[in-house]
Amino acid sequence: MRDLTINAIRVNQIDKSIDDKKDTYISTIKVSDLINEAQFQIDYWSPAKKESENQGYQRHPFPSHYRKIGKYALSQGAIFPGAVIISCRSTSGSVAVFHDKGNGIGELELQHPPLWIVDGQHRIMGLKYSIEEEGETKWLDREMPVIILANFSRMEEVEQFKTLNSTSKKVSTDLAQQLMLFRATHDKDYRKS
Repeated sequence: MRDLTINAIRVNQIDKSIDDKKDTYISTIKVSDLINEAQFQIDYWSPAKKESENQGYQRHPFPSHYRKIGKYALSQGAIFPGAVIISCRSTSGSVAVFHDKGNGIGELELQHPPLWIVDGQHRIMGLKYSIEEEGETKWLDREMPVIILANFSRMEEVEQFKTLNSTSKKVSTDLAQQLMLFRATHDKDYRKS
């Protein structure tokens, strides 16, 4: 395990009069780091933990889902623009130190791994599948956009996970599909792709 230092932008969303230790950042992290389970982990639910304080809050990923993502990663032009949400969980003291170079832009030191994947586990597992099972090593040096929750407690992380996964509403894509069909009928190269 090693600490990571990354370029980051501090996002001003935390009321510092209530909590001056927590922060939120936007950055990128290499896929080779994200798939490294010594660096980044998922807090899985386990029947063995029953009602323990250490009980995880995420179900194990569905292989069919992450394999589908992994197959997409093999395609030409595949991108993953949605941010993975990472937590630098704090039990005591700071685990993320920001060196501001001006206007909220600087370097962020992420200390004491493992760090926790709050949202995006299927994308990470899909990329891991693409690399390890399909041999697509181009993703190792590519980056994923990340949102970093710094110095949040485990329960605050759980609250964020619940909010993310219970309040989003699926958006209809029928207009986009109609435009794609229209283009395919007028552009033979697009139709082939």
